[in-house]
Amino acid sequence: MTFVGTDTPPRRRSDWADLGRTAAQLLAEREKAYPAMVKDGRLDQAHANQRIRTMRAIVALWRVVLEGEDLPEPPAFSDQFGASWQEMLEDADRAAGRARDLAGRKRGDRDAAVQAELVTALAWQHQPVCGSAGPHIWLSYEYDQWERRRSS
Repeated sequence: MTFVGTDTPPRRRSDWADLGRTAAQLLAEREKAYPAMVKDGRLDQAHANQRIRTMRAIVALWRVVLEGEDLPEPPAFSDQFGASWQEMLEDADRAAGRARDLAGRKRGDRDAAVQAELVTALAWQHQPVCGSAGPHIWLSYEYDQWERRRSS
């Protein structure tokens, strides 16, 4: 499928199962690390709660995609997943930036490079296709579902 947007699509953008696992991994990392960060004063509790809530929403969205369930229109993401499309977009973008920074500091570390590619692809999937047309994952998932119905 060709998208209307002008950005260059990242590698691994079509590895939906890997992107779902990456989101779950990011959530698990936050749930494990944030309590100590809050205790040490490196992270505010409200900010930690918000970031965990948003990543839980991203994980929930990807579960719907991977299980082939009905995906709501982007304005209803908050109602179904507990965070808005905008919150998911901003959070995924921040996570991608951190993953790329880490990979840059760990040059030659293949795991860090792959993680950066996956988190970047995850963030890209939450970017709008063009303007406010909806995120890439929503449009490509809807198209995938349409193709499945058409071919059956």
